[in-house]
Amino acid sequence: MLFFQLAFQICIDKDHGITKSCNEHGKCENDVCVCETGYDMLAGPLCTVCAAGYQLSTDSVNRCVNVAACMTNKVLGDVPECYGHGFCSTKDAYAAEPAWFCRCVGHFVNEQTIGKNLNCSACPRKYLITEDQKKCIPAECQSSSTKTSAVECGNYGRCLDISTGNAVIDIAIQEIEKLIEDYLHIEIPDPGCLCRTSHMNAMCTACDAGYNITAVDGNNKCYENQCFNYDEKHEPLSEECNGKTQDGAQRGVCALDSFNKVYQCKCNGNFNKLTACKTCINHYSIESECRECEPGYDATTNCFQCTFGRSEADQCKSCLIGYDPAKDCKACLGGKDPLTRCTQCVAGQSEVDGKCVPANKAGSQTAIIVVCVILGIILVIGGVTLALYLMRRKRAVVIDLDEEMAINNNEQ
Repeated sequence: MLFFQLAFQICIDKDHGITKSCNEHGKCENDVCVCETGYDMLAGPLCTVCAAGYQLSTDSVNRCVNVAACMTNKVLGDVPECYGHGFCSTKDAYAAEPAWFCRCVGHFVNEQTIGKNLNCSACPRKYLITEDQKKCIPAECQSSSTKTSAVECGNYGRCLDISTGNAVIDIAIQEIEKLIEDYLHIEIPDPGCLCRTSHMNAMCTACDAGYNITAVDGNNKCYENQCFNYDEKHEPLSEECNGKTQDGAQRGVCALDSFNKVYQCKCNGNFNKLTACKTCINHYSIESECRECEPGYDATTNCFQCTFGRSEADQCKSCLIGYDPAKDCKACLGGKDPLTRCTQCVAGQSEVDGKCVPANKAGSQTAIIVVCVILGIILVIGGVTLALYLMRRKRAVVIDLDEEMAINNNEQ
């Protein structure tokens, strides 16, 4: 019966989930599976059952792992294959007694010690295993350490050592690195920490200068701290929010602006949060501790605009055109109306020679001017008439003399 099964057993069994030939752990020869070493072909003809001294791996491939070689000094099922840091391998899976060994990944090592095989349970020199026993990290990523373990990047980042944790991928990466360094003579960059948030120091243990760490939504993040004035090296030049006023009052309090994601001063009075309460908003005077406006600015506009009649062009130092500097730009030149920006006279007045005068005076002056004009016209007409009369008179005298000379000539 057993021979019949072995002779005519096909190499797949879809009804029992074996969809690939010999469960991918053997060779199908004459419709019979020849399994790799470590499989019990009598108990599992399709290479699904491990032989004595072997156990199934915990990965998706379900390989039969040699307990003696890959789990030294451990009982069956006590620890993962190669301590979870590699996989059991052999150069010839079909040899009668293959040489099994742990192929390590992620910088774990497999060197022999006195009476014990490490089987990927330890790290090489200058590396330490993390507290969770999952990774070997170099000194560049050890934010703190003991003799046996280390904290990786302050527990707030990961070490960039080009290790993925996937056995096949890590081995491929290691081989590629070796080829690049040996043949292209390109040095692979040294490992270092990649922090979960920006603006942290090299070990991800604290924020850079000028930033504060804050827990938001369960995650620590570094937010810019604008509560200080800094030099070019980002070193504080002042106290937080520039300390106190001359009378001892606090200029402001540093707090997180959750909308803009920055630390800013909540300034008291009219101090400016954008300068960490060092200066005033608008044009309040710092000499008055931001209580009064600078000269020329209007308190009713929170010192934002000039007082009426002053020019914004020179920060309220001069008057607008038409306003009187002698009267602090509060009145117009020539008596004009400030409500019209000094372009017109007030009601009941008229402009005469650039000055505003009462309308009756303006009328009298206008009448005098009209009379003078009329008299001037009369004089001009009289003068012209007299000139014409004299010209005609002269012409008549000349004609009379000519006639008298003609009569005298005829008599002779």
